[in-house]
Amino acid sequence: MWPKKHQPDGEKAMGDSYNNSGNNFGHMGPVNIGRQQFNFTPQIAQEILDKVPRDSPIDFRVIGSERSASVAQEIMEFMKLNNYAVGNVTRIGVIAPPPSGPLTFDGRILTIAADL
Repeated sequence: MWPKKHQPDGEKAMGDSYNNSGNNFGHMGPVNIGRQQFNFTPQIAQEILDKVPRDSPIDFRVIGSERSASVAQEIMEFMKLNNYAVGNVTRIGVIAPPPSGPLTFDGRILTIAADL
């Protein structure tokens, strides 16, 4: 194998301590793998108020699981409370190609795919 460099006793080879037991005592922050779960937040509510016009009924396309339907219900209730006219609601299990994000608006249809 590779020749070992001499390390004086008590001096670590690196600034952090690692061993083969699976422990990592290095400087490691939180690790998020994949997208975070989409939820209806005050920031999303403000974005809807800023970007979705109130001049015509908004149709909803809900894609995915019951969790997606639950998020959509929260958004619809919020929009009704803020004087939006809610039009047709369509539930779809799977769609191809998938929407570009968990919440999209094309000018007429608000698509909610919270499972993305």
